[in-house]
Amino acid sequence: MSTAHASSVYRMTQFVVPAAARQEFLARAREAAILLAAQPGLLRNSLLEQPQPDGTSRIVTLAEWRDDAAMEAAAVAVKKQQEAQGFNPQDLRARLNIQAETSLYRALAL
Repeated sequence: MSTAHASSVYRMTQFVVPAAARQEFLARAREAAILLAAQPGLLRNSLLEQPQPDGTSRIVTLAEWRDDAAMEAAAVAVKKQQEAQGFNPQDLRARLNIQAETSLYRALAL
């Protein structure tokens, strides 16, 4: 079992993805994961899925960053890559009818 660092920050995004959008969404998520893996300060990155009875999937990305500065620098790198590709994640979510909610967390001592 791993121990959280005192200054770690966790960024969790929960997506509700229709079945017809799953493959395209996962391709983009994997592409983003490759970029994030190259960023300094990324301690852990997970992509989780929970199939739903209605055919959609709840897909969660969970990244643990060393600190706020590392997370913010990575966000800049991701934005630069998206701009270079002409990719807008909000447009993708709207086109594919994907719902998303992002939250930040910090570890509490047990």
